[in-house]
Amino acid sequence: MKKLILALLLGAVCPPPVMAGSQKDIIDTRFGPLVTQTHDVDLLTMLKPSTGAAAPVTARIELVWPGEVFGANYSERRQTLKKQASDWGRKECEILLKTLASECQLDSATADSWMTSAILVLNLTFVPTEAFPAAKATEARRLKPLDLVYDNDAKSPAADVEAAAAERSRIYAQMRRDCRETRNTFGNCMLYRIRIDSYLLGKATDLRIRSTGSAQIAAIWQQREFK
Repeated sequence: MKKLILALLLGAVCPPPVMAGSQKDIIDTRFGPLVTQTHDVDLLTMLKPSTGAAAPVTARIELVWPGEVFGANYSERRQTLKKQASDWGRKECEILLKTLASECQLDSATADSWMTSAILVLNLTFVPTEAFPAAKATEARRLKPLDLVYDNDAKSPAADVEAAAAERSRIYAQMRRDCRETRNTFGNCMLYRIRIDSYLLGKATDLRIRSTGSAQIAAIWQQREFK
């Protein structure tokens, strides 16, 4: 996490290009003068002057199992997973509600099968437990987005659904801690997108699941504070 704070600080001393036209006008109206990068435009819809995040966080969660768990062939696996998608979405929301979210819902799901694996991608939206606070409309500030990656060598037995869920829960909890540390340093942190990727590894007699994660966060601060 120290690397995260350092990256934010380094970004503060190098002024980025200013957004032109109505996009900059929108964010200036909401937060006062704010220097932003052109690729930060997608954050505008997430910002509100008094109520925090205007839209829920988007989450793309990929789950994987040995293919035979859901059927003998591609078509059977896909149909079985499609029928169970709402149940898996509900279970994942339960994990998020214990770690990151105050509200959560399944928007859509895509079932697939590849070689020896069965795959379900859940597209969720959730409201973070800790809302993004309003910023005071004084002096120029910097909106700094940052991509966080959660990657380790932990692998759970493919047959142990609870172990795989526990690893995802650990990743969600770390996302929350990182955003909280950013908030403690800069006064605010907005989590606006997360993703989990899952991999089926090993031999047929010893298949294991490895999960990795990524999160996009942003912070606003006054430029002069960190020069």
